[in-house]
Amino acid sequence: MSTLLQALERQARGEPKAPYVGLSAVRQFYGSVQWAWPGWVPRGHVTLLAGPQGTGKSYLLAYLIAVFAGRVAAWPDGTPYQGPTGPVVLVDTEQMRGAYAERLAPLGVQDTDVVCPSPKGEPDYEPKLPQDLRLIEEVAKDLKASAVVIDSLSGAHTLDENSSAMRLLLQRIVGLAGSLQVPVIAVHHARKRSQFEAVKLTLDRIRGSSAISQFCRSVVGLYRLEENNLLAPVRVEMLKASFCKPPEPFGFTISDNGLEFHEAPEEERPMTAKDRACEFLQAELAREPQRYTDLVKKAAEHGIAERTLYRAREVLRVVTYNGWWSLPALHKE
Repeated sequence: MSTLLQALERQARGEPKAPYVGLSAVRQFYGSVQWAWPGWVPRGHVTLLAGPQGTGKSYLLAYLIAVFAGRVAAWPDGTPYQGPTGPVVLVDTEQMRGAYAERLAPLGVQDTDVVCPSPKGEPDYEPKLPQDLRLIEEVAKDLKASAVVIDSLSGAHTLDENSSAMRLLLQRIVGLAGSLQVPVIAVHHARKRSQFEAVKLTLDRIRGSSAISQFCRSVVGLYRLEENNLLAPVRVEMLKASFCKPPEPFGFTISDNGLEFHEAPEEERPMTAKDRACEFLQAELAREPQRYTDLVKKAAEHGIAERTLYRAREVLRVVTYNGWWSLPALHKE
């Protein structure tokens, strides 16, 4: 018997209805998604900032802190920040707060704009999760924090990242974001790329259990196309967007003056067989027309098939006459 029929029979007998809530009640309770950074960072949820070591995750996070603190007016993509400003709770688990202090100063961030939870006021206290979650929540509520940032997630605990305990920790961080109704941004490392994987970052490269990205509503990936060049620009793109269409990627370069934002660096498209054939024909026909039979022989020596040569001919609009091929500019009637 279907659940609906059972419910109708209970109603006919005057028995209590089966417990449930409708979508209207759900909408009233949760409301619509509120964005801190439209398309990138939702309010009241966890955003993961992931990438290989050395890709500038902490540099980017410092810039985001300055926006939340009200010292920088716009997000990296140029979108104005129109949300509430206030202190940012920095949960530094990698002894990076000294570096943060240096990076935040040129952005105009003041002493009280960033606070580090510390039970006894020690400047070098290193928070641990889940033990210090209540402390973090108390500090954020007391100061009406605009955001909570964790750098890094892996440095905050001693759990097996593939364990059920890790899943519970993530659930509690999600609960923290929902309770405070502020963005929680956590930095996390990607595992090293194998020789059979592309340079492009994917969710599969996120270190640890898939639960780490599962509980995050947004996962922002940072990586370099020239991965061994620390001076190369960094590509920033959305790896997971639960609430909207993924926004357009952007890029940044780390300079002596901080971060310089620009268009996303693009990976060069691999050369196809047709591309190679086009290059071959352009080089061979650049000076004068050639016999088709000669071109076929030369193309075969370069591993270019005859059918691919014909496809390249169409692209270049090669003129054919009496067994000869010529580029349009060289053809004479």
